[in-house]
Amino acid sequence: MVDLRSGKLLPHSPDHMSYVQVSVPYEPGMATPVYDAWLRQGLRQEGALDADVEALVADIEETAGTMLDPSRTPSKALFLFGPSRSGKSTFLRLLRAVAGARNTSAVTLHSLATDQFAAANLYGKMLNVAADLSNKHVEDLSLFKMITGEDVVQANRKYGNQFEFTNQCLVAFSANELPTVSEASRAYAERMKPFHFPNSFAGREDKTIEAKLMSELPGILARWVKAYGRFLARGSYRSTDAATQQNFEAKSDRVVQFFQDMCTLTESAYGQKMTTAEATGRRDVAIAFNAWAERNGGSKMGERAFFNRFAQMEGLTEVRIGKGSRAFNVIVAKADEDTWSSEDDGEPVAAPVAPSGVVAGNPWVAAESDESVCGVQGVTATVNGAEADAQGLSMVPAGDPFATEDLGYDI
Repeated sequence: MVDLRSGKLLPHSPDHMSYVQVSVPYEPGMATPVYDAWLRQGLRQEGALDADVEALVADIEETAGTMLDPSRTPSKALFLFGPSRSGKSTFLRLLRAVAGARNTSAVTLHSLATDQFAAANLYGKMLNVAADLSNKHVEDLSLFKMITGEDVVQANRKYGNQFEFTNQCLVAFSANELPTVSEASRAYAERMKPFHFPNSFAGREDKTIEAKLMSELPGILARWVKAYGRFLARGSYRSTDAATQQNFEAKSDRVVQFFQDMCTLTESAYGQKMTTAEATGRRDVAIAFNAWAERNGGSKMGERAFFNRFAQMEGLTEVRIGKGSRAFNVIVAKADEDTWSSEDDGEPVAAPVAPSGVVAGNPWVAAESDESVCGVQGVTATVNGAEADAQGLSMVPAGDPFATEDLGYDI
């Protein structure tokens, strides 16, 4: 047994009341040079100082350590995001290797929203890990918030009985592109512990790196135990890196994306009288958002929920337009305003097509550009005279074989 506060080894005893046994030995004296260099390289942001990287490493290891404590529910889920081949899935496989397959489930965020049997798979586990999540929109977050909130969860085994439990496993996800969620508050973002892996190693991967990391698992486990000891001593999570948190929230929140993509902010004060060229009515903004959401494959959002979230955008305030109608100090771009730009602000126009025709000597030169006689032989009465007589028409002996007499009406 390992004392998670001190890291000391203790003899097995029923006094500890633990049902968790990890799958790797615990060796606090083992060095982990490959793991240390790999993790620092994976988390390093552009222009970051060594102290910044050190803080990120400490934060992610403390979060990983929360899966080792079966006495409490981790109140934050681990979410790794970034480009492919950046180390996200490798870190999740390290978590799974330490926990062991028997202690691990693999329920996705989308399954928690749509599958009534998904919650039962978390019962008795120390880790739930799902890599490479789809970027498909997640409509219902109620179950996710329950399993990270120490709430009693109603579970249902397929073809079995319902039962209740309180989740105790660490939930960990990864994705290249973050799924958007239906959340009018910051509750979802506050339940996540995001980490950005910004550096892709596609095309220059070290194919032996995972085997080297797995050989250091006993030392990695010891590092996570030590990190969790710091977490317990402090009594709370570290503050998430501000840039990472902002990036995660913006990519997860449809309202933020709509604000960034479609809205132009007009500086104003609360209640200020503005024109329709400077502000947009509240309901018009909500209608524009729902149209934008449907164009992007998402679902509509109720006006009240939208207003609650949209009002939190930085710089946004309510103003008056017209005879006192409530509005927001933004101009919303229309769907058809996504057009080509040019120096004269006009639509792109194809190059004019040269007039066609057949010219003697050069069939590829337009007839209008040459005044020479058309090379097509004139049609005479001997060719179509009988047909013309039968229809009561007279042939015109001019060079135009298709000309006929006036029929008395316009064609």
